[in-house]
Amino acid sequence: MQGNSLADQRHIIAAGKSLGSIIAWRVFAADPALESAILLTPACRNPPGLEVQYPKLSNETRPSLWLLGDKDPVCATHELYSYLGQQASPARISVVDGNHILATEDKQPAAAETLALAARIATRFAASVTGH
Repeated sequence: MQGNSLADQRHIIAAGKSLGSIIAWRVFAADPALESAILLTPACRNPPGLEVQYPKLSNETRPSLWLLGDKDPVCATHELYSYLGQQASPARISVVDGNHILATEDKQPAAAETLALAARIATRFAASVTGH
């Protein structure tokens, strides 16, 4: 750690959910000091598609986590797997039950168990890339 900072500036991860994942990705892509990115329920519907929403994705060599629901209408798992599978990036995809808000039923909140699982996945990913 440097100075009186509460954050270890050597291990900063950009993260965002839905449209916030697009912003997080763009911050991540623009700052080589950031260690990785966590993208919760990404917005990858085609059009405009992943290559537009997440620029420089095909050239990225740092790890990223893409976490989404298996019934997400905003980012279909098969499209994400297809696109990321063609890239050289060390992207990881985790799929849990649910739609874009990780709920299993429309107009219902996400199940606590699903949110807890998503939090564990994101935490383990962060620990694996930062070494903590």
